[in-house]
Order: sequence, then structure tokens, then C-alpha cells
Amino acid sequence: MDHLPKPKKCEPLLEFSYHEPASWVSEKFTVISWTSYPVQHGWDVEAMRRGDLETIFKAKGRDELAVFLQSWLYFGLIATILEIHADVSEFTGFNNAHAPILRTTTLMQRIQEWANRVENRLKDTNETTRKQELDSKGEIFNSTRPFLVYLQSLTSPEEQPFAAIGLSAAIVAAALENAIVHVYRPLQITRDPLQFLSSEFGFGGYFLLQHMQKLGWCSSDINRLRKNSLIPGLCFGSMIARDEGDISHERCDDWGCVANNIRKGEYVPQHAQTGRHDCEFIGLPCWSAERILEDKCIPLVRLHRTTNERPERVFEAVPYVPGTPYTALSHVWSDGLGDEKGNRIASCQYDRISALLDDLWIFDTQSAMGTSNIQTTEPEAEREWSTLFWLDTLCVPHAPKDPNAPNYRQKACARMAETYELASTVLVLDSELQRWSFKDAEDAEALLRISISGWMRRVWTLSEGILAKRLIVKFSDGLFDVSQATSRIAKYSETAPGCFETVPREMCSFFLAMKKTQHKEGAERFESAWVGTLTRQTSHPGDEIISTAILLRLNPVPLLKIEKDMRLRMQTFLSELPELPRGILYSMAPRLRTPGFRWGPSTLYGGNIRTTQRSGLERTPEGLWIKNSGIKLSGPWYDPDDGPVLCQNSETREWYQIKQWAWWHRHPTYVTAAEILEDKRSLETTKLALVVEGRDISFGSLAVLVSHVTDDSLVLKCQYQRLVHIGIAPDDVIQNLKSRNSSITGSGGETNSTDHGYMGTWTASDQQWCIG
Repeated sequence: MDHLPKPKKCEPLLEFSYHEPASWVSEKFTVISWTSYPVQHGWDVEAMRRGDLETIFKAKGRDELAVFLQSWLYFGLIATILEIHADVSEFTGFNNAHAPILRTTTLMQRIQEWANRVENRLKDTNETTRKQELDSKGEIFNSTRPFLVYLQSLTSPEEQPFAAIGLSAAIVAAALENAIVHVYRPLQITRDPLQFLSSEFGFGGYFLLQHMQKLGWCSSDINRLRKNSLIPGLCFGSMIARDEGDISHERCDDWGCVANNIRKGEYVPQHAQTGRHDCEFIGLPCWSAERILEDKCIPLVRLHRTTNERPERVFEAVPYVPGTPYTALSHVWSDGLGDEKGNRIASCQYDRISALLDDLWIFDTQSAMGTSNIQTTEPEAEREWSTLFWLDTLCVPHAPKDPNAPNYRQKACARMAETYELASTVLVLDSELQRWSFKDAEDAEALLRISISGWMRRVWTLSEGILAKRLIVKFSDGLFDVSQATSRIAKYSETAPGCFETVPREMCSFFLAMKKTQHKEGAERFESAWVGTLTRQTSHPGDEIISTAILLRLNPVPLLKIEKDMRLRMQTFLSELPELPRGILYSMAPRLRTPGFRWGPSTLYGGNIRTTQRSGLERTPEGLWIKNSGIKLSGPWYDPDDGPVLCQNSETREWYQIKQWAWWHRHPTYVTAAEILEDKRSLETTKLALVVEGRDISFGSLAVLVSHVTDDSLVLKCQYQRLVHIGIAPDDVIQNLKSRNSSITGSGGETNSTDHGYMGTWTASDQQWCIG
């Protein structure tokens, strides 16, 4: 896709084959009615919507289907939205092997021309006419989305041509819809185009993701990029040339990179210079940081520069004084700047930190003076402030071996949020980023590289980045201010041509979300912190709870004291939260087992959390209180893990299907055999209900399956069991079950034990639930 921006050092972009049209395909797309085009050419639209390729292929061949889909979804979309006659030769070309492929070299120019025409035309029309124009184009995208999403979901080799067609059309669709949102924004479209677009054209599909994995991408990096960008951003990312050294991501998955995990006792501090192993290790004077922590202050490190007269390398611990500027160093532990056994670093790292602080002073001075020609002959006293820094390796003492001794590590962790919030600068150090030169690179590429770096994969760096007043990243040839970069992109995106490009804004989205988290409170802040934690990892289970507690400004000391039982640590953490996000009920995370807390996640890693704009939830000792609609169930239970379960609305007599959605409730990592048996008995012997996420389940909704339902007329008390999905049952499923058991048609819930049927009654309005 030639219209997408390119990184300065570029991997080849995926090529999309051009399927030459048969004689029946017209190139005059402007005269074709979008909705009637498939029917005119004899295609079963309903079968296409269902994804029933078998039915389609019986009537048409694969080659014919490929031609049709590309003609309709790619060329037809360009022509219809931009109101042009799409000359096929303009949007196709040949690769180096002389094979015909799709080209979009002129797409942005065509979009700009269309925007100028529409803006001039809109000046002479009333608001009703303009609204009708917008609605008609919206209908085109609404009819396109299901096909694009479905095509990108195809994974088998024989279906790859269709997946590629879906991806190429989705890339173009994202550019076109972004242009529409910008041009028609005066018509009360107040949302940001990226929020309007979301990821409704799919997530790139197996076709693109497999390509990125072949290039050495970590699955968790791809997943994080998918969550914070659109398909054009994913394609831009796929062109990035990575340099992660010898790191392998074979054991990583979508929810975490374990390539940098280090087993306890195996950590080896690294030297700043490759091949050097003769440095002595130095640290702060004995007990100096501890004394400062005892006085309830933050210990900072003053670095005394070495000179010919004073060659000795010396660290000095000083207490933070309000208003004193200092730099907090945020590093990737596996890069070697830590110390598992003590609080020391190699002396060559001393020299490296000294040089970094000098670079930062020069960078700030250049920024303030608006010049890049700064002399560095200032007396040391005039820049002494730049020698103050904070580094966890030096400033966070190790836990004492004697359990009765004062634990200064806990005292330091209790001040961690304050430490990063008060720092004038948080300086990011990452080995991959420090090997990359940003000379001649665009801001978008620099931001992308930061967002997929090892630094961004680690749990602890989330809070460090969010709490920072200013985030500066070290590249091989200088320092990079993240906030300044996002500001430059925002300004560029205000007018053409920047307003028609999505990639630069997509690369800002993660960092803007981090900044927004600074200003959030309560359940909304926890929700944002959880979303940021999902694709991160740490070598120590339970660290994500501590990191999130710090970000929420909770005292982490009670949590740190729970060293082995991570379920208890999570339960204690949840007990400290005054309110919880509604999405916590519908997350994919494994759950706690303690009565009153079964709704709570046992970890913040992996899974997903459903973000919602609705108010937070209150927690009591009995459970989580939520006012919500739901379905009371009656009749014998059939486990959806073992097959389809039908639920009939007793008023409308419509059948709904309940499907298994989460898997943790049977995974030996999270539950024992005895716990699985206990849950099975609860489902078979107690009253059940579904607490539904959406108010309209016609199009499907997540739901919490609960047991032990008791109704005291005011509150429905129940016990969390698992996450399921409910939606209108397909006709073939209903007919199949009816044929197997004639009594499935329902008789007040009285069916025999072989039925897959279940009676359900909707609550007429929201009811109060207490989920334990």
C-alpha cells in the first residue's frame, strides 16, 4: 500500500495480488449501486454475511469470487466514496517479478481532491442535505465492515487470497473513512477520527500477523499495537526493521513477552562497554539511603564528576528537597543496570550515567535557547542540579534477611509513585532503542519503536511512564522528548495533508492514553492501569499488583508483606479499592476462589478488560454490587463447555444460545480438580442466572454465569461462576436440537436430562445484584 508512510529503514510491505476481472465485471463503478452490486452479479449476500463459503463456492469458483470481492470491496469502495471513475490502471502495477499487484500511490492525492470538491459543494447546501450525504456514505461502510472483518479472520492456506483482499480493502477503507470524518466533522461529529474509526475494519487478520511474526516480532508487541492503532498503523509497524540482538520470542504469547524474564538467582549485572569485565562495583555509602528513608524522605544520588585532580568515582546520597530538579532513570532490568544481590553498579556504568546527565543538560539548554550549538564549558557548579538522579538499583535497598529488621525496601516502594511524579525528567534506557538512530526519521517511527520496545513490555515501566512529568528516551544519537513529538504530530494533523493521514496519530495514541491516566481517579484510573498492564510481563508473579497499587497511589507495603500467596495479595489489593470498574466482571482473567471475591481477577496479566463509560461498582464483604439486567434460568443445566446450550425467553419464546467464552475455570494452572468438581455441583444443584453486559442481546453479549441465586425481593445474591456469551440461536442449532429431542420446544422448563435446553426469564428492568 504505497500511500502509507515508510520507516527510514524499511522491511518490504506485503504485496496484494491484482485479480484481473472477468468479462462480466464493469469498471464503471460510479454507476453501480453499492448495495445491489453483489445481487446484480448473482452472489448470495446472506451466505456471504454468514461466512458460508461452502455455499458460495458451489455456485461460483474461487477465482471468480476473488475477482468479485476485489472489484466490489477495493475498487468499488474507492470509486463510490471518492465519487470518481476508478481507472484500474491507476490503482494497480507490477512488482519486481512482473506480477500484477495493487497500488495506492495516488490515493492521498485523490482523497485531497475529493475533500476540496465536497467542501466547496457543502457551502451551498443545507444541513439536511449534508447529513443525508454523510448517512449514505456511512451505510456503505456499515455494509462493508462485516465482510472485511470476516475475510481477515480466514486462516487456512487456500483462503489466503481472500484474507489478502479483505486486508487490502480494510487499509483503503480506514483512509477513506478518516477523510469522511474530517470533511463532515462540522455535522456534529465531535469525536476524534481515530475514536470514530476504532478498529471496526478488523485487526489485520492472520495474513498480516503471520507476516509480522516471520519478521521476528513478539506476539505481545503485535497485540499491544493492535490495541492502540488501526490497520494502517499495523502495516506501518510491519515495515519496521527490528534489532533486538539475540532475543528469541518463541515462548512469548499475545499477552506477554517472556524473552527478558530472568530466574531468581541468575541475574548478571552488565558493564556499559561490551567485553569489559574488570570494573569494580560501587554504590552509595553504607546505610546512607536507609537513613534518608527512615526520615521519610526520598533518597537521591549525587554524582561527583571525575577529574584529573579527583579521579575517584563517588556516589553521595542526599534527601530530596521540595523543588529540587532530578532525573529518574527508568531502565529494562534485563539490560543489566540492576543488582539482584546488592545495591551497586559497575564503575563504567557510573561514567555512562554521568555522560547521560550531561547529554540531558545540553538537550534542555538547546531546547530552551532554540539552538543545537551549545558549548559545554560551563563551570560544574552552574550545572550541579543535573548530577542529581534516582535509580532503583541504588536507591531501593534490598529486603533484610532478618524478618524482624526494618524493611527499607518496603519504605522505598511506598514512595515510588511520589519518586516518579516529583522527578523533573524520567529518562528511558532500553538497549534496542539505544542501538537505533533517529536521524532523518519521522516522529511516528520513533514513537512506534518506543511502544514496541523492551521497556514498554515490562510491568514496572507502565507506572514510571504514566507518572512522569516529562518522558525522555535515549536513542543512539541523542535524546527524544515524547511529549514534544506528540505535540508536533497534533499540530501537523490539524490541516491537510496531515489530517488525512492516520498513522502519525495512531502512533501517538498509546502515549496520549498514558497521559490521560494521570488525570483519572477511582475506577476509571484502575481500568486504564489494567489495560496498560495486559500485555506486559515481569519475572516475578504478583509484581503487577504492586505496580498497579503504586499507580493508584495505594500503600504497597501490606501487599509486599504477602510474599507467597498471590491470590491473597490480589484480594488484599481489591479490598483497598473504594470502587471498581464495571468491566471487571466481564474480563477474561482467571478468578479468585474466596467467597465474596470470586468475581475478582487472580492476576492482571493477559485476558482482557471491557472498558465502559458506566459508573463504577461498590464492593462489600458479601460481594460486588451491580445494578444490571439479567436472565433468571430454570430447568436442568447442560455445561456450555460440552456443547450448545439453549435458553428460551419465556415471554417472547425466542431461543438464545449460551456459549463457553473463557477457559481459565478448567485450567490446572488456576484451579484444582476439587475446585472444578465443586463448581460443577454448584451449576447442577443451585439456581442459576446470567448477568448480561449489554442491554440488547439480539446481536450477542457477554454475560456472567452465576449460581446460588437467592432473591430477598430487594437484592439478587449469587456466586460468580464463569464468563459466557449469549446471542440469538442460529436456526440450524435449534432444528438440530429439536430433532434430537422433541421436548426441546419448551414446557415451562420441564425437560429431561438429555436436553440442551434451558428456560430463561428476562428481568423487566435493572435489578440489584450482589455477586460473591
